[in-house]
Amino acid sequence: MIPVKKGNTWLNEVVLEIEDGDAKLELNTDESYTLDVPVDSHKSVTATIKSKTVFGALRALETLSQLVNYENDIGRYISYGPWHIEDKPAYKHRGFMLDVTRNFLPVEEIKKQIDALSWNKFNVLHLHLTDAQSFSFASEVLSRFVTNGLFQPGMIYTKEDIHDLVGFALERGIRVVPEIEMPGHAYATGLLFPGMLVCANAQPVWRAIDYQPPSGQFDVTQDITYEVTENLIKEVASWFPDEFLHTGGDEVGMRCYSESEVFQKNLQEKNITVIEAMQHFYNKVDEYVAATGKRPIVWEEALLNKDLNLTIPKHFIIQQWTGSQNTKVIVGQGHDIIQSGSDYWYLDVGHGRHAPGWVDCPTCDKYRTWQKVYSHDLRANLTEAEGVHVLGGEPALWGEQIDTYNLEVQMWPRAAAAAEVLWSGYSAINYTDIFGSVKRAFPRLNEWRYRMGGRGVKGAAIAPLWCVKEMGWCDLPAGYEA
Repeated sequence: MIPVKKGNTWLNEVVLEIEDGDAKLELNTDESYTLDVPVDSHKSVTATIKSKTVFGALRALETLSQLVNYENDIGRYISYGPWHIEDKPAYKHRGFMLDVTRNFLPVEEIKKQIDALSWNKFNVLHLHLTDAQSFSFASEVLSRFVTNGLFQPGMIYTKEDIHDLVGFALERGIRVVPEIEMPGHAYATGLLFPGMLVCANAQPVWRAIDYQPPSGQFDVTQDITYEVTENLIKEVASWFPDEFLHTGGDEVGMRCYSESEVFQKNLQEKNITVIEAMQHFYNKVDEYVAATGKRPIVWEEALLNKDLNLTIPKHFIIQQWTGSQNTKVIVGQGHDIIQSGSDYWYLDVGHGRHAPGWVDCPTCDKYRTWQKVYSHDLRANLTEAEGVHVLGGEPALWGEQIDTYNLEVQMWPRAAAAAEVLWSGYSAINYTDIFGSVKRAFPRLNEWRYRMGGRGVKGAAIAPLWCVKEMGWCDLPAGYEA
């Protein structure tokens, strides 16, 4: 039993009342709940959780755990009481994007972070599974991928690993959404298929034609490209049961296509332009994903690349990342959107370029503080009708400079700040007084960091201990620049 402080009451049991115990975890799953912890000085009491689905009950149990405090002379107790909480998420899609290709993350490490995501009421783990440097899962349909992209033996996810992760995540109220990057960032995917790649590992100045080494993009004029793409999408869809499938689409290097003699010759032989070839590719991707019964997600360049001006059907979800200023443009075209604006929610930046000898990086040098993360208004400057298209968001942790040694301090507690934006939204954050909102968030984020540490996830410190003990004495007036 747990005492309820100030009420001279003991909490004896927790009763769950769930309306639909068979509900699936999907975008529109109801995660609302009510939680009641009564006070009765004459007897022990029962906490009651009521929810539409088991996933709402799961969120309620996490809230109940966060009501429990500890003091040496009492032990564990629930503060004050009685408690009546009515709660629901502000956004349907509360995700985290984790790159497992640039540096391999073991299954047990991913599971540890799934646990932490669940504590923070996230409901999506977006796994970036392929990129230029590595193809990270052991495709059975395309068996040549099994050894392609391996850094060393064991650094690949088997079908059993994926099923294990998906099941583990579901038990914690987390959907796993896979991403297969195409047609750019594709060196590792197309390396072993003759004719599938152009601009493959251009050296020494790879940056002249691509965004990262090793360079390489799909030749979207070739039959092998479509054969591999179709089979790959079909297989990934069978491994991951989620309703969404992410097909990448960012940072396609147009200079690669324009300067590749092979690609230009292929265009001439087919009597088509690069725009027509790319439009055909996206039409086929749409067809392949539709055949699996899933809904496609792409990064924003598929829609906004002015060099291509492609037509992307409105059922495609657009994941915004280059800057929050593009949100209004995307929703204005009728697309649902997932917010991952790099100006607020890129958690990997702030450590310089990963390429040796590259000193300056204006776009990636500025660290996104927890205060910056917390201040992200996902519906800023949108009308009510436009705001409906904002499904939610995903902080992104790209893996060029992330591995098991520094994953947690890069991820936490900044991801927790984003979690409050996604779950509580305007009910907790006043964006017209973001300074005040950040000040109010500081003590609970700091406390939450310690609680997560007690559960085994050790995030970065956010203040000197003196500032924590002497709460408020380290503050500065609004608008004051130190």
